[in-house]
Amino acid sequence: MRARFVKRHLGTTNPTHHALPPPLPRNHRLHQRLISAGLENNILVWNISSGEPLRRFYGHDDAIYRVAFINNASGIISCSMDKTVKTWYLTPQPPAPPEKPVVVHKTQCTMLLTWRSPPAFNETITAFRIQWRVGIRQEFGNDITTPGRDFKRTITGLVPGTPYQFRVCAVNRMGVGKWSEPSPQFITEIDVPQPVDRPDVHEVNAHSIGIAWSAPTATVE
Repeated sequence: MRARFVKRHLGTTNPTHHALPPPLPRNHRLHQRLISAGLENNILVWNISSGEPLRRFYGHDDAIYRVAFINNASGIISCSMDKTVKTWYLTPQPPAPPEKPVVVHKTQCTMLLTWRSPPAFNETITAFRIQWRVGIRQEFGNDITTPGRDFKRTITGLVPGTPYQFRVCAVNRMGVGKWSEPSPQFITEIDVPQPVDRPDVHEVNAHSIGIAWSAPTATVE
């Protein structure tokens, strides 16, 4: 369904034309825009003064039967025959916080972390930032960044048998979004120690040999 706007002129009798309402003050931004949707499963935002489309939004898979402005016309909510409800944002802003990240695989010294992309308010997410901490009492640190197209990252250099918490935030051109809630605690695996490095001989005499080596990575602290 396409919306059509024609300014009213004296003598206009064609009933298919939609008369344009009189101009409103410039500070009445809420009433200077109109939204329309229909069988074409997309949403159009119109400038009432000029009758020209301002923006078009796609995302539903079927006809849209309800659409309305929300949050003082800074966003749109729509309902579709595909049984989905979507929110669209007209004002760019940093991304929303992601949901809590989840560890899907772990070893003695690594964990594979995954997360879902949060709402980005019609902007492309360019990166994700990840932080982690030991236990629940320390401050978060170890800040690393991964591309915005990735939704998983392997965290390395962890200590065996140690609990960790993770959090994630998203970045777009408007800035850095808020951090997610911390993940549940995940504990690295406990196993036999890793192999010892080659020992060094540092003292030799007639009846003995002195050797030294570095301690391997332990299974627990």
